[in-house]
Amino acid sequence: MSDRKLTPEQLEKFPFVDLNHKTHFSLLAGVGSVSDHYKMAQELGHKGMCLADKGNMSGVLELYNIGKKEKFPFILATEMFVDGSS
Repeated sequence: MSDRKLTPEQLEKFPFVDLNHKTHFSLLAGVGSVSDHYKMAQELGHKGMCLADKGNMSGVLELYNIGKKEKFPFILATEMFVDGSS
């Protein structure tokens, strides 16, 4: 991860929300717990967060509870694959 930090003025002008957080619930694709991702988003000054684990929604309740408690905007999602062969 880069040590480069945006200034508060830059953050206000260009707020950022990562729409592709993958936690340990995304087997072979993600790392870290939901709370780890939340803490990282806070440290980076993100204005919100989207949890989009692959093939499941196992972490959404944890993010929902954190978001409501901390008044942190969130998007609950999942990444699914559709096989058109059947």
